[in-house]
Amino acid sequence: MEAKEFMIGNLIYDKLGNICAICSINKTFYHLDGYSRQVAYRTIRPIPLTEEILLSIKNITVESFGLRKIYKLGTGNLKFELNGGEIAVYFMENLLCFKKYVHQLQNMLYVNWELKIEINL
Repeated sequence: MEAKEFMIGNLIYDKLGNICAICSINKTFYHLDGYSRQVAYRTIRPIPLTEEILLSIKNITVESFGLRKIYKLGTGNLKFELNGGEIAVYFMENLLCFKKYVHQLQNMLYVNWELKIEINL
């Protein structure tokens, strides 16, 4: 995992396993929401995408087709499907990519659609 993957607003695990948002970034340190001092990059960990995480995203709905579940965001143009430790991301029924971590999904949605997702854990 490279430090340049993270953006302000990304959710990560701190060194104690708490979920925190990144508030600011410099070369080797982050300032995390709820922390009074900077935190070294090597002490944080990405949050894996799981069904629990997908279900906690605001405005997500689930469609089940037997054992297959599709998670639709908002109007349904963006869809997600769990796929062996990753999620497949679809836009208008076309497979875009696979994502493994929450910050990767946050970054992709923001860069492509200026969309910020709310996760209620």
